[in-house]
Amino acid sequence: MLEIIILSLGFMIHLWSFPYPFKNYKFDIFIAFIQLVFSIPILIRMAPETIQLTGLSVITGLSVGFAFLIFHIIYNRGIRLKVSDISFGFLLSQLIIFGIQIPAEDFLYRGIFFAIPKNIWGTLVALTLSTSLSAMLYIARWRRPLYWFGAVLIGFFCNLAFYYTGSIWTAVIIHILNDFGYIALNEKKNIFS
Repeated sequence: MLEIIILSLGFMIHLWSFPYPFKNYKFDIFIAFIQLVFSIPILIRMAPETIQLTGLSVITGLSVGFAFLIFHIIYNRGIRLKVSDISFGFLLSQLIIFGIQIPAEDFLYRGIFFAIPKNIWGTLVALTLSTSLSAMLYIARWRRPLYWFGAVLIGFFCNLAFYYTGSIWTAVIIHILNDFGYIALNEKKNIFS
């Protein structure tokens, strides 16, 4: 019963994460903090092994993550980020995206929406639920079908890596390297400009 309550609350946070007209990056950061404050204590209590950083999680995360990073560089025919693009706002954006938002998403989608359903309904249901919910978030944000495929793919690989290593940090590392290849090196994302 407790697991169902936790999943229901997590689902409400998931719905709150969708892009609405009134939202901005300050609100997104607030949501990321809510995701972390919600997810970390639950994982510590219900699945403490998932928040341990292990050698296997680092090696797996770096291996898969660098494959995604290299894919983005090859697909975009190089790196578009130039030294002139790097400003205080750009660096602060990267710190927020990679230090807060990505870990928050993974703690919610891989931690809560994978670890808990896996214990209740099994791995296949957990994999489907977690991948679908995280992909929904990106489908709502982006209007490009190619991004949708990428969101499903990265979510699926993050979940598989999390399942394989048992550590949420594997998914965080993969997600950071993937988004670094796309968001920082090619999109040059600056949330303050």
